[in-house]
Amino acid sequence: MKRIFVLTALLISFSAFTQSFTLNELIKLANSSDDYFDTYVTQKGYIFDKIGDDEYFKQISYTYLVNGLSQYYASKILPKIETHGFVSFQTPNTSTYLKIKEEIRIKGYMLSKKGTYKDSPYFEYRKGNTIVTLHSISEMNEYTNKKRTCYEIAVKTNYVEY
Repeated sequence: MKRIFVLTALLISFSAFTQSFTLNELIKLANSSDDYFDTYVTQKGYIFDKIGDDEYFKQISYTYLVNGLSQYYASKILPKIETHGFVSFQTPNTSTYLKIKEEIRIKGYMLSKKGTYKDSPYFEYRKGNTIVTLHSISEMNEYTNKKRTCYEIAVKTNYVEY
């Protein structure tokens, strides 16, 4: 019985690990090709969700399903007017968000900007030519009338200010 409990705990912790990303992983993905991004997030258990394409961005998004519902998102976003894109990771998990905030602090990123976007707070941190933006999101699902709260971590590398 004890072995079953330990095995179950390990499987749960493994699945929690696979859906999350560390700051280092997000930086690596921001510098990667679309093919590498696809392979990496698919190996973590994400499945293709959609491609978005408008006048400013091209975006390829993947989702991680929990009980058949999309809970976590990972996207590679390519601006059409800049040369370098960025990655975005959304999680409903507060502890994952706080772990990344701690990584930002430990690695010496400095708060460079803060504000609100779509009535939600964001914080932008910089170190060298890397920008990490943290954004809290709270929105109502139009189909279920349930509130969805999550945290978005976006990483842009090779940023050059003109």
